[in-house]
Amino acid sequence: KKMLREAQVEHEPWHQPLRRYMTSLSSREYNWARLDSRRAVLYGVVAPQMRSEKMGKVVWVIDESGSLSNRNLEAIGAHGSAMCKECAPREVVIIRHTDRITDVETIEGPDYDIVLERKSIGGTDFRPVFELITAEHGDAQVVLMFTDMEGPMPEDFAGPDVLWITANRRDEAPFGEKIIADFND
Repeated sequence: KKMLREAQVEHEPWHQPLRRYMTSLSSREYNWARLDSRRAVLYGVVAPQMRSEKMGKVVWVIDESGSLSNRNLEAIGAHGSAMCKECAPREVVIIRHTDRITDVETIEGPDYDIVLERKSIGGTDFRPVFELITAEHGDAQVVLMFTDMEGPMPEDFAGPDVLWITANRRDEAPFGEKIIADFND
């Protein structure tokens, strides 16, 4: 039993590496070019001002082919809302798809209450999604793909960074980075 306990690997929930990545994209730092006048008046101290830069546009892509259950969608929405409240993206574009685009929704802060419910079902084809992103959302800072990764994909993509959040351990994405997810975490 002792050997088994020592050999066990710590499992990290999918939303933690995604949160680290998202917060790394938002800028929050001290800026000495602008001094904090409130501290100067109250305490007589010269100090830098804390500056927060809003994150750019974030595109979420939800594969509605049946690969994500309603419970999975609830978890994605809840964790995603919390991340967006923390990172404050300029806007969140949610693209739902099967073998075609089924819905596009834009959400702006500061609330980011994202509720994900299934709106359609069908096969999977990623090519229309990346065509839409290239045509209308090429200025996005990142694309988050929530999927099982099963379906035709473009061979490459010259747009924003892509993160594939998936329970699929066997297949590799043709581009971007992959986060293995157990959406029940």
